[in-house]
Amino acid sequence: EKARAQGLVLYNKHWYNVSKFIAHHPGGSELLEQYLGTDITHVFHVMHRNPKQIMKYRKPVRGATEEEMEELLQRRNEVSQEMFDEYEEGVMTKSHAADFFNRERFNLEAFEKDAGELYEDFTKAGYTKPTFGFVAQKTALVLMFLFLSVLCMKLASSDDHQSIIATTPLSYILPGIFLGLFWHQSGFLMHDAEHHNLIGNELVNDILGWLYGTVFLGVNGAWWREEHREHHAFLNAFDEAGFK
Repeated sequence: EKARAQGLVLYNKHWYNVSKFIAHHPGGSELLEQYLGTDITHVFHVMHRNPKQIMKYRKPVRGATEEEMEELLQRRNEVSQEMFDEYEEGVMTKSHAADFFNRERFNLEAFEKDAGELYEDFTKAGYTKPTFGFVAQKTALVLMFLFLSVLCMKLASSDDHQSIIATTPLSYILPGIFLGLFWHQSGFLMHDAEHHNLIGNELVNDILGWLYGTVFLGVNGAWWREEHREHHAFLNAFDEAGFK
């Protein structure tokens, strides 16, 4: 509670004062406010492309004590146990839950360590590195679906009544199928662009998100990005009081 009131967040075992930065947080002030007084190390790595670069020039207020680290770990453990309860109640019977998961053997600290190491291994292997070839290929595919949809509609309205497309139910079905695929794939590309995962440059990602979302799909990319960030950040961590 004291750290929360002081506007502190914990990152890599050090407390940082973000009270003056909350209003300027790119992901929204509400998101950062929810994490005050907590350990943001893992979620920070998940939500930011270059976490080490971002934190490079930030100076911590002080290091965290062993007691503080233990208290925060205990809170996260409580959240995990509550998640297990909700999952078991909503998804499976108690007998299935016992076979599926041994709660007594679960170690949150070890799990977080393993997840962090796996993320680092994936990053070093280049699995998360954006490539221009992928973007070009997928954009061409999206535009091809749009072209096929327009082409089918053109053939369906053609004066040539011998056209197979013009004389069958395909004249109504094919344009819709290709248009649906155009929207469908545009939505996926908007998702990746607004997560800043398509290209290494954030501005270019925002432009691509606008193109795929606002122009192609008809969903405002910037609006979707802000809403989706909260979806990921608030997925399973906090209650109305701000933490558990």
